[in-house]
Amino acid sequence: MNEALPHISIDRVSKSFGAFAALRDVSLDIPPGSFTTLLGPSGCGKTTLMRLIAGFDEPDRGEIRIDGARMNGMPAYRRRTPLVFQEYALFPHMTVYENIAYGLKLLKTPRAEIGRKTGEMLEMFGLTGLDKRLPKELSGGQQQRVAFARALVTGQRVLLMDEPLSNLDAKMRVEVRNELRELQQRAGITAIFVTHDQDEALSLSDRIAVFDKGRIRQTGTPWEVYFKPDNAFVADFVGTANFIPGEVAGVEGTEIVVRCAPSLLRVDAGGRAFRPGDRVTLVVRPECISISAGEADGDAEEANGWSGETLGSTFLGRMIRYRVRCGPLTCIVDDADPSARGFLSGPVRLRLHPGKIHVLPEEAEG
Repeated sequence: MNEALPHISIDRVSKSFGAFAALRDVSLDIPPGSFTTLLGPSGCGKTTLMRLIAGFDEPDRGEIRIDGARMNGMPAYRRRTPLVFQEYALFPHMTVYENIAYGLKLLKTPRAEIGRKTGEMLEMFGLTGLDKRLPKELSGGQQQRVAFARALVTGQRVLLMDEPLSNLDAKMRVEVRNELRELQQRAGITAIFVTHDQDEALSLSDRIAVFDKGRIRQTGTPWEVYFKPDNAFVADFVGTANFIPGEVAGVEGTEIVVRCAPSLLRVDAGGRAFRPGDRVTLVVRPECISISAGEADGDAEEANGWSGETLGSTFLGRMIRYRVRCGPLTCIVDDADPSARGFLSGPVRLRLHPGKIHVLPEEAEG
């Protein structure tokens, strides 16, 4: 495999089902050995693209290439792209060993090699000692590992996963996704993961492609998608954000001064060119606003400080989430160190750091 080339290349792919356009001119390159997540709400096209890569459906237009070879028209069994679904589809009458070894038997692999490869999968996925159990005797996390082992035992270098963790409880989901990421990196496989869960996408991925209405709205690292969203849809879908409309009042080097309610804000322009009078939307994550008791000082406008009044709070264990009224705005603010001062109420001071405010030009809201 040429490491400089994409392992999987999606080139201007479109797919419709009757009058419904599931995918619209989608392009995406997936590097070898990477973990790429297709993230978006229900009906956005992410699972459709997964099925096209696997060969269960064919695109109406565009090309899909794996290792440079055109996949259009190639049946699923020849693509070597196993797909793990929400339901693991383990054979209930077969043991763990037999489930994992099933693909090797279909390929008429010699018995000794079946034993060796199946043993390697049992060890890799932490299933040693469970080989004689039936699926019903396993936990949800163990069943998940068996499904992954069965998918990879015949040597595939690609693993497709369609919301495979959705059937697990919250604690088990975190444990299994950590294991999954570690195994993917250890095995060096190229993984494509479909989910609508933002936490899963952010914690697992090298790259995230955010889908909306059949299109990719942004592709980037988890950091870029979260802190540097290309548009308001991505900012709103991935995590929680405050959206503050404003107008550029001045440009000072790499920063701009934005006139917004309730005062002026000094903001890092993020490398974009702005002119006075431009309409913008400021995106501020709740954890990027500091909060303290009392009212802001008289120079609050120059210092990016706002006076506010708490409207309510929610204790979330690792943080307290506040709703704060600042003039005509209501902001969401997360205090990540709740044990330091407990709950705040009444007048508060907010501080917005210029480098932690992301600016979207008006036309980018789309």
